[in-house]
Amino acid sequence: MCFVKGCTIATPGGGRPVESLKPGDLVATLDGAAETVLWVGRSRITWAEQMSDQRKRPIRIGREALGPGTPERAVMIAPTHRVLVRSPQVSRLAGEREALVPALALTPLPGVRLMPSLPELDYIHLACARHVLLLAEGAGVESILPEPLAVQAMAPTQRIDLAETLGWAEGHWQEMRRVRPILSMRKAEKLVERSMRSRMPLVVPLRETPQVARIGHRAG
Repeated sequence: MCFVKGCTIATPGGGRPVESLKPGDLVATLDGAAETVLWVGRSRITWAEQMSDQRKRPIRIGREALGPGTPERAVMIAPTHRVLVRSPQVSRLAGEREALVPALALTPLPGVRLMPSLPELDYIHLACARHVLLLAEGAGVESILPEPLAVQAMAPTQRIDLAETLGWAEGHWQEMRRVRPILSMRKAEKLVERSMRSRMPLVVPLRETPQVARIGHRAG
């Protein structure tokens, strides 16, 4: 599961609601290149399903909860969906300055929370030919990475459709190159704890040094 209906995704022509995107549309990526959307899926989660399994409820990341300007507006995504983080502390855990963490690990941060059950909840899934970083309300958020956990959460018809779109045999998912290192839940929680203790944003703007970025940041 990926983005909650209503989330704005950056495209070369400007921001668009995620639910308006269709196969063949171009989306902007954090790395600068435009990517073609190959597949779009939709999952409706009922209020009862959310009540019985909180893992199906979305995570709301408030404005600037991750750092200055990130995200630009509040964004809601699935708990297991991953968000880009960038800081010197990430380097110590991932060996690179940038990495991906599951949204659920971010809930200790001010401005980030697990939402209550919603009367209507639609998740929109976006897949490209490769694993890319989309811009959701200004935050770097991954496209679908067809790995076992993500695929198992889909309806059988969606799995078949996605496999056919990617040219893979359903049940024989190939390894797709990850756009950034992925931190486990445990490491992501450790990163969040260190970030809060040091007051270092989880997303340090590229133009800033760690010293400049070491300030309190708003979350809404």
